[in-house]
Amino acid sequence: MDDKYIKGKKLNSLKYPTELKCPVVILLDTSNSMAGEKINSLNSGINLLINTLKNDEIAHKRVELSIVSFNSVVDVIQDFAVVDDIYPVELNASGSTSMGEAILKGIDLISKRKEIYKSNGIDYNMPVIWLITDGEPTDIVPNDDMWKNVVKSVHEGERQREFAFLATYFDGADISILAEISIREPVKLNGINFKDVFLWLCDYSVIFSYSSINDIILSPPNEWGTIDPDK
Repeated sequence: MDDKYIKGKKLNSLKYPTELKCPVVILLDTSNSMAGEKINSLNSGINLLINTLKNDEIAHKRVELSIVSFNSVVDVIQDFAVVDDIYPVELNASGSTSMGEAILKGIDLISKRKEIYKSNGIDYNMPVIWLITDGEPTDIVPNDDMWKNVVKSVHEGERQREFAFLATYFDGADISILAEISIREPVKLNGINFKDVFLWLCDYSVIFSYSSINDIILSPPNEWGTIDPDK
């Protein structure tokens, strides 16, 4: 399949090329454990994010989203595009939790997008990879080769300022695994109302799009997330 197409939709990959770009990859757990109210809330939240950014006069030109779902398979349901060109998302829950593969896919998407920016002389802020999960990965085991590759890739990417990685989780997620993968403290989601989470990401993305600051401070408000002091 031509890289300019995904799920039959042509991507306008360099829309608003004179604008500073703010790339964000969202990795969404859509495994069986997300079925029901969680997946419904996740669908509402991601579409709220898209619509809110569309209505901001600057952010809709600068924020580029890529959306990746993961269960038994990893699916790039939306390659990088400004929100003008993103259709509503409808996720379904099934299967296991291929989190390791999804993280590596997110890093690969960032790397390729940055090459497009560089080859076209487009300025960009530090990319963000944001993981939302309620379970533990089924495709990596601590200290196996895949595990080592995921941890090394995230840590090296952060150290080299290639991207900022934020892990958020529900009760039931394996916090010890997330804490090993992420150099930033994983953030526990308070409940399953994603509205506040995505509104926070909207606010962050809008602020991010108005500046050229590359230092990322990803501290959630107490309303939707907490950091476990014992982890």
